[in-house]
Amino acid sequence: EGHLQAAPGRAIDYEFVAEYMRGIFDRYDVQKIAFDRWNWKHFRPWLLKAGFSEDQLETHFAEFGQGFQSMSPALRDMETEILNARVAHGGHPVLTMCAANAVVQSDPTGNKKLAKNKSSGRIDGMVALANAFGAAPVAQEEVKSYQMLII
Repeated sequence: EGHLQAAPGRAIDYEFVAEYMRGIFDRYDVQKIAFDRWNWKHFRPWLLKAGFSEDQLETHFAEFGQGFQSMSPALRDMETEILNARVAHGGHPVLTMCAANAVVQSDPTGNKKLAKNKSSGRIDGMVALANAFGAAPVAQEEVKSYQMLII
């Protein structure tokens, strides 16, 4: 139905994703992209090949861990914004599905993260939203509003 842009083929092609992201940067005023640092060293060369500069990689791409340390503050900010009705979901069916599947795991000290292994289905959209909140300047007063594009 056009709600999800998938990479062609049976596996995710880093070259396709890098070129797609180049197009996003060319069309929008992207300030920051949060990413799971796990495969960065494999993805980075494809971004350079797609036309990103070293400076853009340094200033516009933010490593974001998927553990309690990174995820807990992001989930706290995301929850605050959702409960205060400052997040416009738009009824997107893929994000709705991911939200329905998302399970929050807590550690003994109360830190939280989204747990894929405890979820019943895909949660990637919610993980991406949490990553975006982790990279977004939510607490800065000069930021009045912003849009998050989940890709």
